[in-house]
Amino acid sequence: MVEILPPQDLLLTYDVNICAPMVRYSKRAFRATCAQYDTHYTTSPMIVAKEFSRSEIAREADFSTSISERGIYHTLSDRLVEGEGGDGAGADDGMDDRLRQLKRRRILVGRRTVYAQGKIYAQGLERQVRGVLVGQLAASDSKTLADGAEILAPHVDGLDLNCGCPTSSAWSDHIGAYLLRQPELVADMVRTLKARLGASFPVCVKIRLDPELRRTETLVRNAIEAGASILAVHGRTRHQSSAGHPVDLDGIRFAIDIARRHGNRSACGATSAIHTASAHDAPDAPTLTSGLADGGGGAGGAMPCIANGDVFTLAESREWRRRTGAQGVMSARGLLANPALFAGYDATPPDAVQYFCKQALRGGGLPYQIFHRHVAYMLESALPRSDSVYFNSLSSTAAVVDWLQDEGWWWKG
Repeated sequence: MVEILPPQDLLLTYDVNICAPMVRYSKRAFRATCAQYDTHYTTSPMIVAKEFSRSEIAREADFSTSISERGIYHTLSDRLVEGEGGDGAGADDGMDDRLRQLKRRRILVGRRTVYAQGKIYAQGLERQVRGVLVGQLAASDSKTLADGAEILAPHVDGLDLNCGCPTSSAWSDHIGAYLLRQPELVADMVRTLKARLGASFPVCVKIRLDPELRRTETLVRNAIEAGASILAVHGRTRHQSSAGHPVDLDGIRFAIDIARRHGNRSACGATSAIHTASAHDAPDAPTLTSGLADGGGGAGGAMPCIANGDVFTLAESREWRRRTGAQGVMSARGLLANPALFAGYDATPPDAVQYFCKQALRGGGLPYQIFHRHVAYMLESALPRSDSVYFNSLSSTAAVVDWLQDEGWWWKG
């Protein structure tokens, strides 16, 4: 029997690997491919709630799904591990130590898991857990957000409020990173979603860091007070590019520590407490303008958190988790280049390329340009420059498939 957990419970129970929301790129065919390789939690591209709620064309373009895109994973509690701590079937005391370590880490694995220094094979499958799909929405006001959410919610396992998109167009539309300094509005958005969809419906708030960390603290506390189920933190500010600035793991840890200290109020109902950080506040002392007189200390419950930024290998995902304290680790560019990274592959395996192509050609909702770019990203590290130049000149899906077959990336038959 397959166990189905809401996103926050999945995070609190296991170490969770996550596909980040990516404009244009994290659509169904790609999400389904990542889910084949130990990506337990996938996210839709950012969907602008205003257009999504009023336009059927926008809905068809922005979102599609099927139940089959969510992966099915197994716990490791009844598994043997070959490599990294033993020699396979002839496991010694070192193997027993490794098994105990894996049990503590609460890992989920799929059938394609292949760690770089060994492999995992089944000894017993006492538990199976289904992956989750979360839809990401962006809006500038609470009603518009809730209108879009009401349409999207029946098709996903939770919703994510985008408070991090750094583009100038998002800023001018008062969505994405614009909300980083609108903590009262973010709190109202979360409360409105809970009121419209039900108090138990999972709502994640995904943020970037603010250069003034007291503002990050204010935003996190307000989101939690309003009933947010999950906090996701991208370790850069709005003005820091992924190419030019390394991820700030200490900043992510700061936000996660705030969430942990404040506690999760969603289990006991949202409060009316609102925190504000004015220019006159001390850096470490946001002001409570209403609600709890003690400064809004949390209920003490667990607040599941996600770290996002610069995850390109399985080893990095483990290190990011260790350094930030996050239960979930989210990747964007890393998965674009290698959808199998969370399963321990150093580069995209041929069967992942083929699986993606078949999903896309079966109605993955991808225009040719995006289909072509996905495949180019997957093959980039494996191709010499001359082959890359030729591949980039291909102008049709049929030409891409023919080239993949000729080069051994997609077997015929």
